[in-house]
Amino acid sequence: MEETRQELQIRYEEKALKVAEFAKKAAEMTHTVYTAKQKSQKALDAIRIHDKVVMWNTLQEYLQEYSNFINSTSLITGLRLYKVDHRFYEQVTVEDIEKQLCIVVGYIYVREAAGSAAKATFKSCLKSLMKKSGEFTDADLALL
Repeated sequence: MEETRQELQIRYEEKALKVAEFAKKAAEMTHTVYTAKQKSQKALDAIRIHDKVVMWNTLQEYLQEYSNFINSTSLITGLRLYKVDHRFYEQVTVEDIEKQLCIVVGYIYVREAAGSAAKATFKSCLKSLMKKSGEFTDADLALL
């Protein structure tokens, strides 16, 4: 039996990458990054190695751990997880996997900051960064 893997279905790729970027920046600005840095290190190492198999397997590990959190934010980001087969893996590019790992790193920062003592400060900073970008509506921000 063939193993089923997961893939991020990205409706608004640029928007998702921006959320990830702003989440990391907000975490750095509010000093809530220590745990997130540790938890995202494997993804960053996989990106540096730039090997498709290593990157894919690393992505699968993170998607397994963060799938519920990612799906719970899909209204804001347009990201959703879905099942894929081996044929999909053969067609996906290293660059696509790299983008997904970058997005997952951003989600790690959001998730870890959301559980920290600085939660309110982080949320306020993230909202401010997203609003200043002009890429997110008030309705998007209200969903945070």
